[in-house]
Amino acid sequence: MRHSLPLFVVFPLKSHGKLIMLGKTKVWSASALSLGLVALLSGCAGVQTTPGRYHIASDALKKPVDYTRVCVLENPAVKADVLIEAIQDGINAAEATYVPLPAGAGPAACSYTISYDVLYDGRVLRSVSFFTFENGVPIYSARGTPNGSSGVTFDMVSRYVQLVIERSKQGRSRVLPQDEAQKGNTP
Repeated sequence: MRHSLPLFVVFPLKSHGKLIMLGKTKVWSASALSLGLVALLSGCAGVQTTPGRYHIASDALKKPVDYTRVCVLENPAVKADVLIEAIQDGINAAEATYVPLPAGAGPAACSYTISYDVLYDGRVLRSVSFFTFENGVPIYSARGTPNGSSGVTFDMVSRYVQLVIERSKQGRSRVLPQDEAQKGNTP
């Protein structure tokens, strides 16, 4: 029995270790194909992977979240100290502790983490976006913009941070999956 292989199949051929793409189609015997498939699959069987740096635990949404300690991931693209001060002010007004995190720390470093981004129009700050993470899981995104043509102010950012934290505490943004027992009771 013979099979045709499509154009996009790549096999290592005798070319000093380089991969060569086959022409339009190439005819191979079934035994050659099965031998190649066995070699390919047996090579994958021994490979074990470990969770990466930003691995999210399977029970992350079931873990408690400490909203009194708000970690803020640094955004190196945003060079506005006054913005960070406004975020700190909002966190303090929400009766929480501000914990700065370097950009590479990842959102799972704390149980409640906020990251941020901004949109400028020239020198005017037009909007601030916040992204919340609970135990590393992305939960909520919110964008604050001013009413009218003026830019975002310190007080607007501070109040908006408070609102984001309060909504997170209320659980407005988190929807937990229902377990099988609850699904039967849902109307």
